[in-house]
Amino acid sequence: MKRIKYAVWGWFVMMLALTACNEDESPSIDSGKATTHKVAIVMPASEQDRWERIVSWALENMDAAQQGLPEKVKLEIEWQDEEAPEWEAFVKRVAEDDDYVAVIGPQSSVNARKAAQICGSNKQKTLILPIATSTEFQRIYAGSNYVWNLSQSDITQCELLLTQAKLSGRRNVSLLTSDDDYGRSFSDWFAFQAIELGMEVEDMVVYRSESEIHEMVRKQYDKKRKYNHALIFA
Repeated sequence: MKRIKYAVWGWFVMMLALTACNEDESPSIDSGKATTHKVAIVMPASEQDRWERIVSWALENMDAAQQGLPEKVKLEIEWQDEEAPEWEAFVKRVAEDDDYVAVIGPQSSVNARKAAQICGSNKQKTLILPIATSTEFQRIYAGSNYVWNLSQSDITQCELLLTQAKLSGRRNVSLLTSDDDYGRSFSDWFAFQAIELGMEVEDMVVYRSESEIHEMVRKQYDKKRKYNHALIFA
């Protein structure tokens, strides 16, 4: 999964560079000079170091690919902590600033929905979402020309989890999931997909806080289960 995420980010930055190269409004550049476009990245600060390495590699590849070209493009990256209270104000500022060509992130499906609303409210700033996988969110913005979802929706993930449980000989399944855009993708489809696969659904539990997670997990494991039961934790 990590390799897939790395590839997605590197691929995106390269594609963004090619897009910028083809912009009709890009000014003419003398040999040896480059037009700089800003890109905002919104993600948890705890993961920034890891993603900075990926972005650094992508930018190096961009520079190498443009060697000898009379016109070049450079990207200036600006980072914003997704968990900071001011992230929405940051995205609003970026969405209204023509110097920025795109926003990458946020990671959370809930925050992705907010970012999409902000980016689409005015000039439809390009929003790239490498990880946000909420099924409902992806459906809402499937026809938009400014939201790019680079990951499959959670319908596929839910089906894969249930299929693996089925192949492992499980006949009974339970779901423990969150009460947000991400979790609802599972709670909306879990029972239908399980029945289609010929399994019986014992429980579907939705948690709303960290304390509820602990309590509900304890209750699930305190129950007497058959050997062929699987608990899926989304």
